Amino acid sequence: MTNTNKRIVDPLAQNHGVRGWLVLFIVSLTFLGPLRLLSDIQKESEYLARYFERAPRLPTIVLISNIIMACVIVFSFYTGVSLLKKWRKAVRVAKMFLVSSFIIFIILPFLPLTVDIPESLRDQILDQAWYLPIQLIYPLVWYAYLTYSKRVAATYNS
Repeated sequence: MTNTNKRIVDPLAQNHGVRGWLVLFIVSLTFLGPLRLLSDIQKESEYLARYFERAPRLPTIVLISNIIMACVIVFSFYTGVSLLKKWRKAVRVAKMFLVSSFIIFIILPFLPLTVDIPESLRDQILDQAWYLPIQLIYPLVWYAYLTYSKRVAATYNS
């Protein structure tokens, strides 16, 4: 069978590589996401530092939050590399990352509410709750992509 006929019969025959949306996802996991999360850690820490005197337990919450975010950054980078290198069970690792991100991004914004904080800060946190559904779209869309994509199935023999 010639190369042209093979492409007509099996269009995924040449698509066993990491291309298209998969490349975007890997770049997002390996570089863009971690850089954004590092920026978020810095901004959030600086913002909440203004309330440390009025909320003595808040620095502990900020530290816990930063440690969790650092773990997410490392997990994101590991996931991106595993997909890029086509390691065994890379798709499973990516799905675990997306599920854990979904859960973490639900819990983390409300973590400061677990300690006694000024009412103005509490109101600001609750006012920003509208942003939560937008943030949760990312893991949902990529999870669906990993589950239903023919390219992912062909590339990782799923």
